[in-house]
Amino acid sequence: MVKKKKLLHLLMLLLLLKLQLLLQLHLLLTLLLQLHLLMLLLQLLLQLMLLHLLLLQLTLPHLLLNKSNFLFVKKPA
Repeated sequence: MVKKKKLLHLLMLLLLLKLQLLLQLHLLLTLLLQLHLLMLLLQLLLQLMLLHLLLLQLTLPHLLLNKSNFLFVKKPA
């Protein structure tokens, strides 16, 4: 009877250990998913910045050539 109790106790401990390991694995996978989403967000931010620079590169010469633009306001005499 005592052996059965000890064996049952050991099995319960093993099940708890397995549950703990599964929870740790779940937390690890959740963390990896969050890091992956963060990397995707940073990639999107970088692409938006590059798009902004491209649009600035395309529009800035037009703005500089436009004499009526605010960049070329003549000073009053």
